[in-house]
Amino acid sequence: MRLVRYIMTIAIATLATFEGFAQETVFALLKSDRQRADEYFQEKNFESALRYYSSVSKGRNISPEIALQIGESSFYLKKYIQAVHAYESFLKSNSTLPQKNRYQLAEAFASLGDYASAIAQYRKYLEEFGEDPVVFKKLWRLTNIQFLYEDSSHFAVRPLSVNSSEGDLFVRPYQNGFLFLSNRKETRVVEKVDATTNKPFYRLYYTTSTVDSVQNEMVRLARPSKYANMGSLRFHPGAFAFYAGQTKMVVTMLNRQSGLAFAEKKGNEWRIVSEFSFNSSSYSISDPAINEAGTVLYFSSDKPGGFGGKDLYRSMLIEGRWSAPVNLGETINTKYDEVSPYLHNDRTLYFSSDGQAGMGGLDIFKSEILADGFEEPKNMGFPLNSSADDFGISIDPGNRKGVFTSNRIGGGFNDDLFEFDMDLQVYPFVIDGTLRFKEFSWSDSSALQNFGRARLYVIDAIRNVVVFEQTTDKDGKFEITIPYFSLYKIRVVGQDNHENIVSLELPKHRTEHTTHDIVVVKDAFKTPDNNQKEK
Repeated sequence: MRLVRYIMTIAIATLATFEGFAQETVFALLKSDRQRADEYFQEKNFESALRYYSSVSKGRNISPEIALQIGESSFYLKKYIQAVHAYESFLKSNSTLPQKNRYQLAEAFASLGDYASAIAQYRKYLEEFGEDPVVFKKLWRLTNIQFLYEDSSHFAVRPLSVNSSEGDLFVRPYQNGFLFLSNRKETRVVEKVDATTNKPFYRLYYTTSTVDSVQNEMVRLARPSKYANMGSLRFHPGAFAFYAGQTKMVVTMLNRQSGLAFAEKKGNEWRIVSEFSFNSSSYSISDPAINEAGTVLYFSSDKPGGFGGKDLYRSMLIEGRWSAPVNLGETINTKYDEVSPYLHNDRTLYFSSDGQAGMGGLDIFKSEILADGFEEPKNMGFPLNSSADDFGISIDPGNRKGVFTSNRIGGGFNDDLFEFDMDLQVYPFVIDGTLRFKEFSWSDSSALQNFGRARLYVIDAIRNVVVFEQTTDKDGKFEITIPYFSLYKIRVVGQDNHENIVSLELPKHRTEHTTHDIVVVKDAFKTPDNNQKEK
């Protein structure tokens, strides 16, 4: 009996020792994960930090401190729903969020399109931390969000067919198509991935477009392929800009810190010829924009001495040397991020900002370049902007169409490419003009006469219905209301009841001048019945 009791005592003691050892091991592992999470967080490797914070808190009530770290990591990773949940978890045991986290909570709601909650959080921020010009502007913008929808009918936005399930961004017209960045997966035995995201690195892709020569509009994009004409790069390419007739390029070099490099096209291949003299391993320089002559360079940088976050800078090429970068000032820059500058026709600067008042996330703004600075930035409004991130805009010289990047569909870093038509005609609209005629098709323009007292019937050629009718005055003057977009023709009936059919070409884009001169040829367009009557 004693022997049995002795064995049992040893077993219980051994079990207790094992349980104690196991508990210490678990605590050691938890401590290790927490330490790793904190280290990654300090390094701003938020993807890895969040992974370890989630491991530490899995199946447990997370501490307020970890909730803050999870909220902030999620916010920077654009995982806004997760950020909101983490901050709300913190608020269950604490009445006040730290200042930057309260701001992030408001921004997260705005980026999710929950404007009511965003407004409440911005107001809470002002109550707790006092006046803040940026927050006040954002609060005003969201409480008057309807103004950003006023011109929405002037734009038409469509996703490009080359988008993938991964990140596709920063598209630029190039040759007969588009060049863009993507980290889409390729069919390869061994594929290099970014250690911080566990996804492929971004590479350049190219697609060609088929163009309708009549409408001068893109109708189809070919399957994109990796752009292999960049030579042996020592870096992963980022945002880029062409100049000198697309024979030269400035491109972002993505290594440990980003910088800029200049490339020239040699035959079919691009070769790096120099690097920007103000690149640094201490801060990033990215998102270049450059004028056609290659003498004015804009970029985004978090270099010390700015207003905070990433600011926009300008450098000038003077006697073959780039001047020291100059901050664009507080009209453009805020204490948050300004990125993706784009120089249009050397007169207008487009850029994206999450510090200027907008719809949430990064919004696209434009500012006219003045002799002594910049005009107050104008938000481009919906649908170019959304509650998500919108950036990387490029517009054709005629201000008619363009492309940009947005994560409005998938959120996070799942960016997609979009095209848009701008300055579109709004219906209904009125056109005026003069109806004229000539008797014979071979007559010259001097034979034109005003066609007075003629009845005009505007016909929707698709539905084959009359949508408007009017009689010209004695001098042939008319004023027609076009009710909606369609294809139209006009039936002209003179006082002698002769009928003529003419097509009506409507401007796709808004124009200041909408006067139409309509000319009919009587002998060419008389209806068969009327010709028979004349015989």
